[in-house]
Amino acid sequence: MNLYDGAVKVNHNLLRQTTSFVGREREILEILDRLNNPMCQLLTFVGPGGIGKTRLALEVARQIRNSYRDGVYFVPLQPLRSASHIPSAIIHVLGVSIRDGDDPFQKLLHFLSDRHLLLLLDNFEHLVDGAELVTCILENAPDVRLLVTSREPLKLHEEWQWVVGGLHFPTEAPDEADEAYSAMRLFAERATQINPEFTLDQYRADVIRICQLVEGIPLAIEMAANWTNSLTCDAIADAIQNNIDFLTSREQNIPERHRSMRAVYNHSWRLLFEEERRVFERLSVFHGGFTREAAEQVEGATLETLASLVDKSFLKQDSSGRYDIHELLRQYGAEQLAKSDGTKAAADRHLAFYADFMQRCEPDLKGKAELAALNRIEADFENIRAAWSYAVAQREYDMVDRIIDSLFWFGLWRGRIVEIRLLFFETAVEVFTPKAGTSPHPVWGRLLVRKSRNRDVNVIDRAMEIAGNCGNEAEVAYCLLERAIYDTNHRNPHALTEIQRALDIYRQLGDNFGVAGTLSDLTYLLITSGDLDAFWLSLDEALQQVRKTGCSWYLYNLLFRRGWTACFDGHYDNCERDLEEALGIANRMEFRVVEADCIGSLGFLAFLRGNFQQAKRRVSDDIETVTQVKAAGEQGFAKIVLAYITCIEGNYHEARQLAEEALVLVKPHPIRERLSARVLAMAEYGLGNFDKAREHARWVLAEEVQTGTRLWNIPVFALLLAHDGDTEGAAELLGLMFTHPASPIGWFENWTLIKDLRAQLADQLGADAYAAAWQRGATLDLDTIVETLLVTTDEQARQPLDEPLTDRELEVLRLVADGLSNHEIAESLTLVEGTVRSHVYNLCQKLGVRNRTGAVARARALHMLH
Repeated sequence: MNLYDGAVKVNHNLLRQTTSFVGREREILEILDRLNNPMCQLLTFVGPGGIGKTRLALEVARQIRNSYRDGVYFVPLQPLRSASHIPSAIIHVLGVSIRDGDDPFQKLLHFLSDRHLLLLLDNFEHLVDGAELVTCILENAPDVRLLVTSREPLKLHEEWQWVVGGLHFPTEAPDEADEAYSAMRLFAERATQINPEFTLDQYRADVIRICQLVEGIPLAIEMAANWTNSLTCDAIADAIQNNIDFLTSREQNIPERHRSMRAVYNHSWRLLFEEERRVFERLSVFHGGFTREAAEQVEGATLETLASLVDKSFLKQDSSGRYDIHELLRQYGAEQLAKSDGTKAAADRHLAFYADFMQRCEPDLKGKAELAALNRIEADFENIRAAWSYAVAQREYDMVDRIIDSLFWFGLWRGRIVEIRLLFFETAVEVFTPKAGTSPHPVWGRLLVRKSRNRDVNVIDRAMEIAGNCGNEAEVAYCLLERAIYDTNHRNPHALTEIQRALDIYRQLGDNFGVAGTLSDLTYLLITSGDLDAFWLSLDEALQQVRKTGCSWYLYNLLFRRGWTACFDGHYDNCERDLEEALGIANRMEFRVVEADCIGSLGFLAFLRGNFQQAKRRVSDDIETVTQVKAAGEQGFAKIVLAYITCIEGNYHEARQLAEEALVLVKPHPIRERLSARVLAMAEYGLGNFDKAREHARWVLAEEVQTGTRLWNIPVFALLLAHDGDTEGAAELLGLMFTHPASPIGWFENWTLIKDLRAQLADQLGADAYAAAWQRGATLDLDTIVETLLVTTDEQARQPLDEPLTDRELEVLRLVADGLSNHEIAESLTLVEGTVRSHVYNLCQKLGVRNRTGAVARARALHMLH
C-alpha cells in the first residue's frame, strides 16, 4: 500500500514553526521514498547535536501528516530520565485515557494495535537501553511507523538509519549559484531577520568561510548569523575559528542544551563512557581525518571504541574507512585533552607516527608504487602539516629531516610546491636559522635549497657547503643538480660538469632514483643548449634507467622532451604520440602542473599544424588547469600559445599584451623565453613597429638551438626584408620556409601578412622572377641563411671580444664551423667529449652567444675563421 494515496485530513500535534525550513529538498524526497517502503517501519535520524535532526523530522512529518488515518504525533523524550517513562510520554501525547492500576505499556500496545499513525520520537539517545519498547510496538502494531531522532542508532534489527549531515556549502571555489547552497541561504535568511540591511553579495566570501568552519551545522549557522547586527562577517569567521564559546544564542525561548555549541557538546559528552571520552580527546590531535591504523598506533583506540564513537556521532567514517571529526567537535576534544594535561604527549605520538609514515612513503614515491604513496600523503596532508608545525616549533630536527624528501616530491608532483615552500619550508628555515657565530644544522641546509628550488645560486652554494661539511654525499649531489639547472637557465657554462659530478655520486651510492633524475636533467640541459646529438644519446640511457626504477615523473619528462624535440624538427606525428603518452601518465598520476604543460604543448602543436580551433580548445583546457595549480611558468606558456593564435587572427595588440605577460612568467626558461620573443616579433610587425620586430626576431635567432625552430623565425625576417626593399631576398626566404621538410607551414600559410606578402612579391617581381627566387630559396641551406641573417642584422656582432679565445677554443670553433658534432671533434682532437662540451660552452660565453650557430656567425662577422 502506498502511504501517500487516499490522504484524508487527520489529527496531529505538530506545532507551527516560527522560522522557515531551509534546504534538504533532495533528502526529504529520499526519506519519503524510504518511508513509502512497507519494510521500513522504523527510521532513525542519526547525527550530532545541532545538525538539525529534529527540524528535519518535523518537516517530513508535516509533509505527510495527511497520509496517516489516525494521525502524526511528536513525542519529546529529552525531559525523560528513564526508558520506563517512554510509554507514559507517548500515551500522554496521544491523549489515551488511563485508569489507576493500568499498565501504561500494555495500554499503549493495545491502543496502537489497530492504528495507522506515525510517531516521531525525538531525542532518544539517552534512553537507548529501552529500545526494546520500539520492537514491541512494531510487533504489535503493523500499521504504525516510527520516526526517531537520536545522536546514536538504536541498534535494532528492524531499524533503518538516515545519517543527517550539515547543509550544503561550498568546499572550495563555489561552482554553483549561491541559492544552490542551503547553508548560505540559511545564514542569509537568519542574518536578514537580525539585520535588514544584510546582503549576501556584500559578504559572500566571509559567509562561505563561516559555513566551511561550521561544516554546514544549522544550529551553528544560526548562532553565527545572530551576530551580524554587531560584527562584520569576517570578524564572525575569525571568532568561530579561535573560540568555540563564540557560538552562543541570545534567544530565550530555545532549550538550554541548544543555547551554545558548547552546551550541545557538553550534553553529548555526558553520554559517553569514560574510555570513549579518553580516546576521543586524544583523537582531537588529528586534523583532516585519520585511518584506523593511525588511531590505533597513535592513541590506542580499539575498533570497538571507534565504532561506538561513530554511532554516537562523535566521529564520521567514509566509504574508504577513514575517520573524521567535525572541526568544532575537534576543538572541544582538544580542550578536554588540555584539561587532562595530555596535549604534549598526544602531539609527540602524532608527530612520531607521521614522520615514520612519510619516511615509509619515500621508497614508494621513488619507485613503481608512487601513485599509491601520493594518494596516501594527499589523504593525510592536514595531519602532516600539523605534525610538521609541531616538529618545527619543538625544534625536532630529526623528525623534520624524515619528512622533507617525501613532502618535497609530493609538492612537486601534485602541483603544490608553492604551498609547500611557503607553509612548510620557509617557516622552518626561519625558525632553524643559526644564530651569529654558530654552525647551521644540516637540516637547515636541506630546507634552504628546497625552498629556493634552483632560483638563488648563493643559497644553492651555501646548502652544498653545509652538506659537504657533514659528509652527506647524496645531498651534495642534489645541490649539484639544482646548481646545474640554475646554470642551464642562466646560460652558465658549468652545468655539464655539475651534472656529471652528481651522476658520479649517485652511481657510487647505488641510488637508482638519483641516477634517473640526473640523466633526466641532463636531457634538459642538452636540449636547452642545442646539443641534439648528445641529447639523443643521453635520452636512450635515461629512458633505460627510468624504466628500471619505474618512476613515472621522470618517464613523463623524457617523453615530453622527446616529443618537443620531434616537434622542433617537424616530426609532428612523433611529437603528438609522445605528448599524448606523457599526458596519459600525467592524468593517471595526477601530476597537475605537468598535465597543464602537456595540454598546452598539444595546443601549440595544433597551432603549428594550422588547426587553430583545436588549439583554442586545448589552450582553454590548459588555462583552466594552470589556474587551479597556480603555476607561473605554465600560466605563461598558456598565454604564449594564446598569443600565437591571437596574432594569426590579426589581434596584434592583444597578442603583444599576452606575449609580454608570458615573458615575465616564463623566465628564466630559455625555450619559453624564445617562444615569447618570437610571437612578440610577429605582433610588433603587425602593429607596424618594425624596429622592435627586428630586435625580437634577431634575439630569438641568435639564441636559437640547432633545430627546426629556426624556421619558425623565417616568416618575420621575410616580412622585414620586403619592408626594407629586398623583395628577392624575401621571396627566397618564402621559398625556403614553404619547402623545407621541417617547416611548420600549417600556421604561417594562414597568416594574413604572409598571404599578402606572397601576392605582393609576385606582383612586384613578376611571375617568372618570383618563381625563380622561390626556387632558389628552396635550395638554400638553413644554417647558412641563419648565419647570414645574424651577421647582416646584428651590428653588435662585429664588436671586438672582451676576452679572446684560447688556441684550443679557436681550434674547436673551426671544427664547429665545419659542421662536426662534439663526438666528432673529440675524435679529431683526441679529447674526451665532455671536455669538448666545456670548450664549446666557454667559447659561446666569450662570443656572447648561446649556441654553436650563433658562435659561427659571430666568428665570421669578426673574420676569425679565415
